[in-house]
Amino acid sequence: MRQRNKKLIKRGLQLKMIAVFVALACISGCFQVILVNRSVTEIMQEAQLGEGALADRLPGIVAENLVWTLVLLVPLMAYIGLVVTNRVAGPIYVFERYLDRLLAGERVGVCRLRRTDELGELADRLSQLAERLQAGADAAPGPRPADGGPSDDPTGTDASLERAA
Repeated sequence: MRQRNKKLIKRGLQLKMIAVFVALACISGCFQVILVNRSVTEIMQEAQLGEGALADRLPGIVAENLVWTLVLLVPLMAYIGLVVTNRVAGPIYVFERYLDRLLAGERVGVCRLRRTDELGELADRLSQLAERLQAGADAAPGPRPADGGPSDDPTGTDASLERAA
């Protein structure tokens, strides 16, 4: 199966999910800085060594650690978010196209996903549903609309219903 070039397949959904990953990275970074700050403060109080010098430098140390944490975590979490959301958004995109083709009356085969995609069971069920719908349409008696049946009448009335009345 070919790889998709488009990274943001379902842009809105994926951006929301990636934003959650990035927000979690930011919260984690801030939480980590708060814990480090608390630990350093406790050590300063216990040791009572150079308390003034360390206390003056502590805000700068904390800010620097926060920046480094966010600079490393945010891009990493954004990338992981992109990879993970592609495994969900890709199948949703495939399902939408598959259902559009099915609703348009096209013969559809098996709904195929990439090996690494999630939602494989749903793809199997969609394939089974499409197979049943198409088998039922093939077995239905009488002309089908595409074959020049009653629904092709430009007046919008069905002549066979009028005769039966």
